[in-house]
Formats: sequence, C-alpha cells, structure tokens
Amino acid sequence: MSRGLAILTVTQFAPPAGFSAARRVGALAKYLDRLGHSVTVLTSLASGKGPVEGAQRTLRTRDLIV
Repeated sequence: MSRGLAILTVTQFAPPAGFSAARRVGALAKYLDRLGHSVTVLTSLASGKGPVEGAQRTLRTRDLIV
C-alpha cells in the first residue's frame, strides 16, 4: 500500500509556538499523517526548535520579514 500524498505545508507559525495558527498546523500535520500522507512543514525559526508532531520532516528557516 502506498504512503499517500506528499504534502508541503508552508507557514510562518508552527509548534512549539503558542499561537492558535501554530496549533492548527500541528493538528493538521498529525491528522494527515494518521490518514497515511507524508507531511513536510516549512516554517520560521521564530516558531521555535524541534520537529512538528506528525510531520515527516520539519524545515525551519530564517524570517524574511524584519
């Protein structure tokens, strides 16, 4: 059985940031992973460090907004 879709989520805020937008991204990644999809989250270093639960990969970059 295949793993499903490869999904890239691009967001400024992701867990562990406490904003509601960050919690939504975390919940979406978890939900899509449970459905069998491979999720990659591209987010800002301003959101914190570490992986996003449910995401296959978490990529954190510097902010372009200063």
